[in-house]
Amino acid sequence: MNKKILALLLAFAMMFSSITVAFADEPATIGADAKALETMGVLQGDTGTVTPEYLVKETTRMQAAIMYLRLRGLEDEAKAFTGTDNFTDAGTMVWGEGKAMMAYLKANPQLGWIGGDGGRFNPFATITAQEFYKVMLEALGYKQTTAEAEGDFKWTEVMAFAAEKGLVKVADVEKFTNNDLATATMEALKVNVKDSKDTLAVKLVDDGMINKEAAIEAGLYVKEIAAAVKSAKALGNSVVEVKFEDDVDAAAENADNYAIEGLEVKSAVVTGKDTARLETAAMTSGKVYKLTVGEKTVQFAGIAKVSGGPEIDTVKSEDVEEVVIKFNKNIDLATGTDVDNYSIKDVEIVKAEVDGKEVTLTTEGLKDRTKYSVRATNIKSVDGVAKRTNTESFTVRFDTNAPKIDGDIEVQTNERIVVKFNEKVTKESAENLDNYSIKVDESNGSELDILSVTWDSDDENNVEIVTEPMEKREDYKLSVNNIADQRKVANVMTRPATKVYRAVAEDNKAPEWKTLTVLSPTTIMVEFADGSKIDEDSALDLNNYELEDLNIESIRTIKNEWKTFRAILTVEEMETGKTYDLTIYDILDEFGNAMKETKKPAKAISSNLASAKLETAVATGKNAITLTFDKEIDETTAENIANYEIDEEVGAPTKAELQDDGVTVKLEVNDIINGYGEYDIIVDGVEDLAGNELY
Repeated sequence: MNKKILALLLAFAMMFSSITVAFADEPATIGADAKALETMGVLQGDTGTVTPEYLVKETTRMQAAIMYLRLRGLEDEAKAFTGTDNFTDAGTMVWGEGKAMMAYLKANPQLGWIGGDGGRFNPFATITAQEFYKVMLEALGYKQTTAEAEGDFKWTEVMAFAAEKGLVKVADVEKFTNNDLATATMEALKVNVKDSKDTLAVKLVDDGMINKEAAIEAGLYVKEIAAAVKSAKALGNSVVEVKFEDDVDAAAENADNYAIEGLEVKSAVVTGKDTARLETAAMTSGKVYKLTVGEKTVQFAGIAKVSGGPEIDTVKSEDVEEVVIKFNKNIDLATGTDVDNYSIKDVEIVKAEVDGKEVTLTTEGLKDRTKYSVRATNIKSVDGVAKRTNTESFTVRFDTNAPKIDGDIEVQTNERIVVKFNEKVTKESAENLDNYSIKVDESNGSELDILSVTWDSDDENNVEIVTEPMEKREDYKLSVNNIADQRKVANVMTRPATKVYRAVAEDNKAPEWKTLTVLSPTTIMVEFADGSKIDEDSALDLNNYELEDLNIESIRTIKNEWKTFRAILTVEEMETGKTYDLTIYDILDEFGNAMKETKKPAKAISSNLASAKLETAVATGKNAITLTFDKEIDETTAENIANYEIDEEVGAPTKAELQDDGVTVKLEVNDIINGYGEYDIIVDGVEDLAGNELY
């Protein structure tokens, strides 16, 4: 038996010429349930193909029994069973393996096949709906009450109990056929197993009895979300917004793909190409929750239920046929996306999209340089509080300006420049090499070859251009065209924009060892400077470092960007107050210039080894706090919201972000900072770069 495929039907009955097969009315087409089981390879027909003729054949009790054994993963074991005690009518079964399976069922009454009057099994009798549903209830983990044991239902209660569990589709069938078997089997595969959130199909997939891809294709198993989860944020007391690293599909709408420790996930819906919104049970304000999607876990803080309905803060229309309404509260998805809840005189509302506090309306009939009023009716906050009516006036001012080059060209090396635009641009247009040309200024000479253009996916408003080598101090003219902004109706550069810049000399200088800082007896930070970028492979090669009398165990990058590289060495413990020579050589820059052997003293001074301290905590807004530390701190621990707690039952912040200076952390918190109240903040678990924890 193929352990990856669960076959629910057998063609073995065709082996018995003595079987009389009854036919019902032939179905006009093969139904969806039969097709789905055929897709999984579990419904095979008489010849390997499911046909209407096959589906109208009646199903025997033996077929149902074999199917049950397969559901339990016991078919091979039953076929090989050698026990001799059997049902009284076992002699009617001339197929040896069939007789062995009957004996196996007889020897294992806990499986539910206890036979009928006189100890008969009736293998060739047509199974009834009551008998089949009893079989499916057994597969779902429920037990029939017998003289030996109390179960979940009595034989006389099978149909009523099955209906309670959602098994009803073939309840009134008089002559049970293979088509009915397909219908009822698919019905049962979609029902939750006893005391579980998983359906029978999911359990069988997870147990290795059904092929996962086949079950997905048949619609019985929703595949996992392929994209990695990026972040989660509570929008309301029972609503969480989840961001992913990449675009998501329908799998992101399966609530079973999400798990929040201590919080039930009730439903999920995709609200953007890389965004989903979860409905959960009520959260505890300020409590840190862990959301797991696949193998990755992110944290978010619960927020309290907000009273009052949403009010309109601002309305803008800067794009063709688009109106953006910003409310003072996060908006409920159902009422916020209902176009009937908005009206603008003489303008049709075609679509409404919700993103947190913003609602973007797509319209027809909106005129530029015209004043309008938008009316929002019965819009609810994510916490379910409605504002009867909101009205706000606005003036349409379409942005019809194409992107422009913003400021001077940043010349990084003789082979690389960075071009910044005055607004966000599309990746497709920004990375099209045909949209750029570079020539020597005031010359009709040949163009400079552009090797690559890379769009900045973080800021989305600049590109890095790599070229063939440029001549030192030569003036070059960059020409850019056809770049599109990110407006709904994109503005595209139709005439080339030009900018002149001066090339720099080829970097032929080796990197310089700028600083050495002993962070702890086992941690040393080194910083290199160069006119270009440091080659990271060489900078992380432990063979290029030597610490007097001590071993260097590992090295990791802290910062690597144009002109600056910093790394932390983990070393064998240094004796406090003793000086050790650290020697570094063969660190390369991107052009292969190698740093000569350089030696600097490393000394662990006790007064410099204390962990980072929190110097200031300042409320900068009603939901913002800025923390300042006395030395650089570790980004991962600094941005872990579980490492902060505010008193007065505020709890954890909703977001923590380490600034570029490495010592400042900005917190977003629940709306509690009022400008004059006093709060205590506890910071526990934040580490400095040496791994010393601030308590």
